[in-house]
Amino acid sequence: MNNETYCLLIFVYNKYSFVLMINEHLLKEFGARIRQLRIEKDMSQEKLSFATGFHRTYIGMTERGESNISLSNIVIYIEVY
Repeated sequence: MNNETYCLLIFVYNKYSFVLMINEHLLKEFGARIRQLRIEKDMSQEKLSFATGFHRTYIGMTERGESNISLSNIVIYIEVY
């Protein structure tokens, strides 16, 4: 591998790592907001699971920022809140 290829690979790796860091931050912020809204509405995760149709463990994963949520699932949360 020549030096040019090596530099390109480092750039791609760093860019990908940066994107992952941004994505992780957004997921954690979104999850914290979902949890805040749920608590403000005095809802348990179980009650929210009935309202959304999502499994309770998925809601927990979303609130912790562990789930890469789809746009369609974001809309479901919006409709509930």
